[in-house]
Amino acid sequence: MNIANLPTIETLSIALQKIKGLFLRLPSPDYLMGFQQWLNDRIADWDKTALRIGLVGITSAGKSTFVNALAGEDILPRGAQPTSGLLVVCRKSSPRRLQIFFKNSNKTEFLEDDCTPEWVKRYADEQENPGNEQNVKEIQLSLPTLMIPERYDLIDSPGLDAFGLQGHEELTLRTLVPMVDVVLFLTTTKSTSDRENLKALSKICKEAKPVIVIQTHKDAVEPRYAKGGKIVETVEEVLSKHYQRVRQLLDQSIVLKDASVIQVSSIQALHARLDSPEANLEEVSAWQESGFSQITHVLAELYEKLSQNIAVKRIALLCKEVQQMMERVRADYNMARGKFKEAEEYKEGELARLEELQNAIPAEKTPDFPDAEAIQNQIIAIKEYFLAELRTRSESTLEALSMEVRDKIKTLETEFFAKADKVDAKLQEIASNLGIDVDAIHADEQHYPSLPELQRYERLVQVQMIHEAGMVGRAKRIFGRILNKDQWGYKEKEIIQT
Repeated sequence: MNIANLPTIETLSIALQKIKGLFLRLPSPDYLMGFQQWLNDRIADWDKTALRIGLVGITSAGKSTFVNALAGEDILPRGAQPTSGLLVVCRKSSPRRLQIFFKNSNKTEFLEDDCTPEWVKRYADEQENPGNEQNVKEIQLSLPTLMIPERYDLIDSPGLDAFGLQGHEELTLRTLVPMVDVVLFLTTTKSTSDRENLKALSKICKEAKPVIVIQTHKDAVEPRYAKGGKIVETVEEVLSKHYQRVRQLLDQSIVLKDASVIQVSSIQALHARLDSPEANLEEVSAWQESGFSQITHVLAELYEKLSQNIAVKRIALLCKEVQQMMERVRADYNMARGKFKEAEEYKEGELARLEELQNAIPAEKTPDFPDAEAIQNQIIAIKEYFLAELRTRSESTLEALSMEVRDKIKTLETEFFAKADKVDAKLQEIASNLGIDVDAIHADEQHYPSLPELQRYERLVQVQMIHEAGMVGRAKRIFGRILNKDQWGYKEKEIIQT
């Protein structure tokens, strides 16, 4: 089908207006009240739904600096370790506002001048909020200067290798990628990141979401020299090789072969914004050279394509609901004309449809439904086994223990995800039959699920006695030998195994 012939958001708007116009000719204002309410709810949902950009990548890719460059300020702490399981949602809107949503449904808000990097760091930095002890669910930032097209939400998550925890990568991707419309995948220009890139991209590929690959740190690329100082490859040639390397990775997948690859310097872009806060960025050479203007251009193009796909889906839902409304009107018409048999057939058909939907809803006690209690008990058992072995095993066998526990968790995780995927597919089917646009559902203002939170475990391996530095320490050791005080002039050093 030619994309030019597909319905657009404007087509959807016209269709909605025509259907609302039918309400003016109803025999009674209350007639078809259920359909009218459904339509009003859908319009309200669709009006407030923004397209979602998921920002993912390995921690060293510089995601915080990247977001700061888009914002034109150091709003996210650079070089900080992100708090586990915490999403940061950024959008271009006024007024300038920072909202902190907590797991107990409370909310804290900072407006205009009170919306500062210090408050963001207070909740989003692992050093300030270790282990998410403040129970933050989500941070939302509204920034008038954010350089992304309006009607987008930029969702930042902890890096895929955050905290070095096994399983964090897959859990992050499985939680974040399905709920976004576009994936911004940040990687570095270093060839050493290819293996991590391939693993992450293969998981993103399963969701078939549009991907923009961002190669950061292009300002760190240097020319390659031969002996004697002769330039063998210029910076531009080295960058081209980095580009082609990622391009070859993407070309291996039908889903990813059309993905854009953009090389950027976040630092250069941020300095361009800070040095020229009031300037038109299209006229600022440093901003253009940084590569960031390409990002906003590609996102704007994607918005048109994604909006068209969304319009097609919503018009299909609308047509289905209108068809059911017509059948209801036809049944009422038959009843009014004394055609009781035809009216009764409609009623029986509706009851059968409702019963079918009722039976299709996944039940927690069926074998295909993930048994949360059983899984939790298995996790507790694995954790207790791990901690018990950690206390008794020698240091040389800890790596084997780590792999053993990882395999146990992986098996459990695979079983859980297989069942969860079945339940999700069934719920998607039911939502379609009910005329529900799942992508447009928002739970008030907190409409993004929490990411999983994982933990480190540490143990004291040994205590070493080391020399105290300086003349005082040396004197203590001399007198210690004379007075049989073996610990004089020494201090303890604890060796911790993570």
